[in-house]
Amino acid sequence: MLTSSQRNIKPHSLESEIYCNADCYRFASIKGFIGGLRFTRDTPLNDLIRLLEAKANEKWNALSLNICKKELKSERKQIKQIIKTYK
Repeated sequence: MLTSSQRNIKPHSLESEIYCNADCYRFASIKGFIGGLRFTRDTPLNDLIRLLEAKANEKWNALSLNICKKELKSERKQIKQIIKTYK
């Protein structure tokens, strides 16, 4: 997980910023979030919810391009609702 100081680090190049946002975008979407479940079948539900919530928050906080946040805003709300439902 990224620390608060790591989130404030400027990327070395535009390419690295785009790559970072693409990776985060993938998990921060509904499709990526659900895809992440595929590898966690044996994880107890409470642990899984904590893990997914932490990962979703980490990826959302690492997004630095406003266009990505704008496109994912409604999906972010849905992911938060899914997590809240199971807490």
